[in-house]
Amino acid sequence: MKRRTKILIPAAAVLVAAAMITAFSLVKPLLRSSAARIIYSVGEDFKENGLVFRPLFGHDLYYLYLPEVNVLYRWWIIDFEYRAIYSPRTPRSLLSIPYVSRDEPLGASIGDVARMGAWRWTFAGSGVSFAGSDFICSVQRTKGRGAGTGSTTAR
Repeated sequence: MKRRTKILIPAAAVLVAAAMITAFSLVKPLLRSSAARIIYSVGEDFKENGLVFRPLFGHDLYYLYLPEVNVLYRWWIIDFEYRAIYSPRTPRSLLSIPYVSRDEPLGASIGDVARMGAWRWTFAGSGVSFAGSDFICSVQRTKGRGAGTGSTTAR
């Protein structure tokens, strides 16, 4: 191996590592997870085809994607640590990997009646249920910390 090649390979590796560190400092990639089970309904049809995403290096956030509902209710964020539910902007994607900006707010809280309307939600054990209008969703954690603890109800 030539001396120039011996220098270029480590230099390229350092540049790739620096680019990845920079990218991860600006965005949070969302990775598919089996950490929760979702059942949702619009009207009378119950579905179990929702997807759960977790942010890479994130805390206890669950991004829910519900493919067969109105665009307004398609993405949700469940924060089990702070017992909160948000309606976020649709995450962007790069190479079919969804991501969110690190400095972007989580979204409108489900408790913000002025922005979201009237909703009901309950955190119980390792799950949460929330409903509004003709939409109902139940999320049950299958893995993760905090499963089976506490209960909070709000309306």
